[in-house]
Parts: sequence; C-alpha cells; structure tokens
Amino acid sequence: MRRSQRRKYRSGNQLKHIVRMFFFLAIIALVLGGFVYTILIKEQPHEADIPENSKYAPIYAEDLGQTPEALKAKYPDLLLRTNRRGVLTGKHVMRGAQYTIWFVKDINEYKAFRLQAQKTYPHLSVSEIAQDFAKLYSRPVDSTCSGKTAYAENKCHYKWWIRKNVTLDLYSRFLKNDQVELSAISTDTYLTSKHFDAVKSVLPTQ
Repeated sequence: MRRSQRRKYRSGNQLKHIVRMFFFLAIIALVLGGFVYTILIKEQPHEADIPENSKYAPIYAEDLGQTPEALKAKYPDLLLRTNRRGVLTGKHVMRGAQYTIWFVKDINEYKAFRLQAQKTYPHLSVSEIAQDFAKLYSRPVDSTCSGKTAYAENKCHYKWWIRKNVTLDLYSRFLKNDQVELSAISTDTYLTSKHFDAVKSVLPTQ
C-alpha cells in the first residue's frame, strides 16, 4: 500500500508540474501573440492633426465630441448660431482658413460631430495634394476626380479613416484662374449615425 501511495503521490506531483508548465507557456504565448499583433500586424491609427508648420489649414480631430463651451474657450472668436435647418453651428477663422463646426444634441448636451476647414491657394497640382496628404495619412481608402465643369477645371475627393469612428474627407476644386479651393472635413461617424435624421442635411455632398 505504501509503495502504491508513493507512486500515486509522484504521479500527482508530475501532473501538477505539467499543468503549471502548460499554464506558464500559455501565458508566454499570449503575451508574444499580443506583441506581434500590436507591433507587426495591427495598423497603427493615423492622427487627424495637420502639423502647425504645414501649408494646409490645420484641422483637429480632438475637437470632435467637444461642447460649444469648450470650443468657444479654445477659439474665442467662435460665432455660434442655429442654421435654418435647426442645426447648431459655429464659425471662426484661423490661419487664413474659414472653419465651420456642426453640433448635435447628445445626452442633453451639444457635441461637435463635424469640422470643416476651407482655404483657397494660389496654385496646387493634383499630384502635389495627393502626395502631401499621403505623407500625413498614408494612401486614401477612396479617391475620385472628375473632369472639367462650368465652374472648375477639375474636382477631386479623397477619403481616410484616421482613427476609430473618425473620417477625413478632402475636396479639391481647381478653378479657371489657377487657384485651388481645398475643403477638409473631419466627421465623428458614431455621433453622425446615432443622430442621422438630425444631421443628414449637412453631411458631405460636394
């Protein structure tokens, strides 16, 4: 009986040792798998902020989701008003660009769901715009250009997903006098989809 008990005891210890080793190896595999996914596989999110030294009008995605009061404190010249469709908007000027911010009421307070920066440049080429913004946000998920119209020589649209629930649409219009109108629009897709009926009148349709 004693010999049999010793064998059972040794077998039990070996089983516990095997279980501990398996658990330890599983933890290592999990940590390494997470590291590989984060560093090598998962695409790192792009920021929505155009650098201060850029020739393009800055647009800051962190302004999305902010209240009118918070943005008024950040941009003292922000003029708030309700447009004819009943949507609260804010307008201000920064670095030669015209800015518009749209708000929607969410859980009893207004929050910014869309930002737009518009600026006219003396001259820019299609390739120059595409290359500059590709450096900022990598290749766009969508890009289209149309031909000559009564008002412009050419029009282009580029789209990026720059972080979770945030898109950036860039519209360029090449005028007949060689000037180029650029309109950058950053949108919080979560707030937009949540309040679609209230905000659909101001979604990008350029």
